[in-house]
Amino acid sequence: MTKKEKITNEKVKKFLTKTGFLLEMEVVEILKKSGYRVKVNQHFLDLEEGKKREIDIVAEKKINNVNIILTIECKQSLQDSWIFICSEKQPPRYYANLKHLPLAHNLHKSRLFNDTHRFNQKIPLAQNYIVIDKYSEKKSNSLQIDECIYKLPKALIGTAAEISTKDKTIFFPVSVFSGQIFTASYENELRVDESYIVQYNTSLESKFYKKKERNRLLISPTEPDYDGSIYSFESIKPSDSELGQILDISEKLIPRFQIDFVTKDGMISYLNIIEEGVRKISTRKWTYNLYLRPPKLPKFKN
Repeated sequence: MTKKEKITNEKVKKFLTKTGFLLEMEVVEILKKSGYRVKVNQHFLDLEEGKKREIDIVAEKKINNVNIILTIECKQSLQDSWIFICSEKQPPRYYANLKHLPLAHNLHKSRLFNDTHRFNQKIPLAQNYIVIDKYSEKKSNSLQIDECIYKLPKALIGTAAEISTKDKTIFFPVSVFSGQIFTASYENELRVDESYIVQYNTSLESKFYKKKERNRLLISPTEPDYDGSIYSFESIKPSDSELGQILDISEKLIPRFQIDFVTKDGMISYLNIIEEGVRKISTRKWTYNLYLRPPKLPKFKN
């Protein structure tokens, strides 16, 4: 290779700025400076796809004797902006959407988590989304958002299954976006606001995460008892204990999930509101719930 053909440091740097690696490194630096223990490119078992998948970042910090665990997916785009549609003025926020272990008893009466950002009505809670190409000003594909909504609940369950949850722990699924996030609402007229954070509700209804399907999940298509139903482990087969732990956790945490979509520039503000809310939690009131699954609770009200 001649000198003329050699790639320069600046060209490599320019190339990396167009990839998700730079965003991931920037988010890791923000988390570390904020006192979080950080692991990158962590694997979790996706029961629906029957294979190991990767989550960009898992970050942990203890505040007020409560472990905060963030499962983070980073999304980079140089041309897209994300728009979240807020059709309801005050959409319902459900206690079951805040993922915590061990399960706390009587959330409605104790109002244990009411001061966390999950129930802050000032934070937009969207019901739909659209992506715009900021150069052409035309609709673009929403695959990055779709992937976060599909992946983050399962990554949260996989992360929770691999750690000791004897300590009081709260889990937050987070998507960090390199570009701008907007919200759109309508009351007499269309209103569009730029926001560093927006929340979005989703559900994980997959039969692969149902504890009652445990035995069928372990049966391979090559085994005599296989009935052609729901086996999905093509490349790997988890141990009974590994699968059991994931299903035990999913039984407690599914189906509702509330995902935080945050801009990279808003990460510090986002971490501050999380920590402020956790500091207000009364750990004395965090008595354990003996139910296998959270009891059905009314929606949160101010």
